[in-house]
Amino acid sequence: MYKIQRLIILFWSIVIVTISTDGCSTKFDNSRVRSLNIEARQYHDLGIQLSRGNRIDEAIAAYTKSIEINPSAGAYNNRSAEYIRKGKYDMAISDVNQAIFLNYKYPMPYFNRGNAYFKKNDFESALKNYSRAIHLGPGQADFYYNEGQAYARMERDEKSLESYARAVTIDPHYASAYYNMACIYSKKNDVTNSLSSLERAVSEGFSDAARMKQEAALRNVSTTPRFRALLKKLDKKKATLE
Repeated sequence: MYKIQRLIILFWSIVIVTISTDGCSTKFDNSRVRSLNIEARQYHDLGIQLSRGNRIDEAIAAYTKSIEINPSAGAYNNRSAEYIRKGKYDMAISDVNQAIFLNYKYPMPYFNRGNAYFKKNDFESALKNYSRAIHLGPGQADFYYNEGQAYARMERDEKSLESYARAVTIDPHYASAYYNMACIYSKKNDVTNSLSSLERAVSEGFSDAARMKQEAALRNVSTTPRFRALLKKLDKKKATLE
C-alpha cells in the first residue's frame, strides 16, 4: 500500500490517513474556525497533537473537552476525522453537521462528510460534499483527488481523470494521483498515457513495486519494456535502502 500523509482515500484499497488541520484554503479566515476561549483552544490543539501521534481515542477525548467548554467548527470537524478513522461514520456525519451549522463556509467539514459517505459506499452523497468543499476551497488538491476517487468507484473514468488532473495541477508532486491516472489509462488501453503517468508517479515517490505487479488495472501495460524498467528502478531503490 502506498502511504501518503494526507486526509485522503486511496484508490483500490480504501484506507484513511488523518492529520487534522485547522484550515484548508489560504483564502479562508481560520479565526472563524477555532474557539476564542483559551482553554477550549488548548484542548483543540492537544487533540491535533494526539491525532498526529495516532492516539485516536485520546484525540477524541480532547476534542470533546474543547467542545464542552466552547463548541467550535474546528473541534467538531477534527473529531469527525477521528470518528472516520474508527469506522464510526454516522457519528462523523453528526459532527460535521454541527461544524457546518457553526460555520457553513468552512470547507473541511464538507470534505470529511464526503469521506464518511464514501466509506458508507454512498458515492453520490460523497460527490455532493466534495463539490461543496471544492467550491469553498478550490486550491486544495486533496478535494479533487477524493472527488476522483468517488467517480472511479462509480466507474465514471473520464470524470475521475478530470479530477485527478486538477489535483496534480495544484500539486504536481501528487504521486498517488498519477498512479491512479495510470490505472485508468491502462483500463482504457491508452498505453502511452498510462506509462507516462506511472513514470511520473514513481518519480514523485511511489515505491510499491509489489502493488504494481499485482495491480489488475495495469494489466494492459505490465508487459511493456517501460513498465519492466520501472520495476527494476524500484527494486534497485529498495535494495539501496536495505
